Amino acid sequence: VSASLPLVSDRSESDRGATAEDTFTVRARLINQCDVVLQQTAAAWGPMAGMTRVAGPDGTLWLDRGRTFLATSSGEWELPVPEDLMLGAVAASDDPAGAFTHLELGPYTRLCEALLDGVEGRPMAAAVPIPTFSDGLAGMRVLDAIRASAAADGARVNI
Repeated sequence: VSASLPLVSDRSESDRGATAEDTFTVRARLINQCDVVLQQTAAAWGPMAGMTRVAGPDGTLWLDRGRTFLATSSGEWELPVPEDLMLGAVAASDDPAGAFTHLELGPYTRLCEALLDGVEGRPMAAAVPIPTFSDGLAGMRVLDAIRASAAADGARVNI
């Protein structure tokens, strides 16, 4: 990985005690030689915008305002959202604490449903494998490499 973790917003340590970085840029190469770029900032002015895009030799998949699209050499089309992934609309709020509810509510709803299934002894409704301790450790190694790279001015860190 190669990463940077800057503080982009115009604030100082004395301004609300903010010292943590508010932006990240991570470039990684996976074992299968797939290149990955992740970038996010919480410091941008104006409305929140988001883009998730996965591009490969056979096509490109992307999310746009809650809709999923696929483009290949045959054309471009919208993919239907499976019924079991549909959630109700999230009420708009001026409360800054709820600024990301529209992004967070769906995954946490599914997490709570899976937890309830486990507590009540029902089989998991989804075929997603349950993460293991090893999965968590691997994730922490990636985070440690990101921090080490950022501390070394974006130097490449192998995992």
